[in-house]
Amino acid sequence: MILKVPSSFAELKVGQLIEINKLKDMETGIRKRVRLAEALTRIDYETIIKMPMSALLEIEQACMFVFDEPQIKPIKTSYLIDGLYYEPILDLSKATAGQYIDAKTIINTGNVVNDIHRLISCFLIPRGKKYSIEVYEDTCNAVYKDMSVEDAYSLQVFFCKVFNLLTSDFQTYTVKETMDKALMTLHSKGIGGI
Repeated sequence: MILKVPSSFAELKVGQLIEINKLKDMETGIRKRVRLAEALTRIDYETIIKMPMSALLEIEQACMFVFDEPQIKPIKTSYLIDGLYYEPILDLSKATAGQYIDAKTIINTGNVVNDIHRLISCFLIPRGKKYSIEVYEDTCNAVYKDMSVEDAYSLQVFFCKVFNLLTSDFQTYTVKETMDKALMTLHSKGIGGI
């Protein structure tokens, strides 16, 4: 049997990385190695446990890159994922309130690594479609199954950094607006002076 094992983040899919991340808390030893091989090769558990131990060690050695951090690559204008072209919304001022709320909810969970497909799906839209819950769910599934970690990581870093800047600016603006309104109310009642 010839095993197809990813040799880089460009070949590793988002879903595989999420499965591997879930193994970090798992017990050590042979069971963890089998689960790692299962995530990397997408061969079922029963088949893998019948393999020679030397094959498991080869898989493990070939995939040591998964314990490093991916490099940030330039963001593309479109991505071919599971047979469809998806375009990232790079100007977040064009995002809908729903996209903003969904992304903020995901970022606030504190598990952006295991939710990378969910975060990206807030701002990655199939060509010719508009953001909706159905589009979001379909995109989540496609990103999980077929997007490379290399592409997803670059988008994740971009969206997190830009989103945090927007959130900070929005909060600053909201506080300033509130203070201005409060001062205007006080001044209209003759409290305080200019």
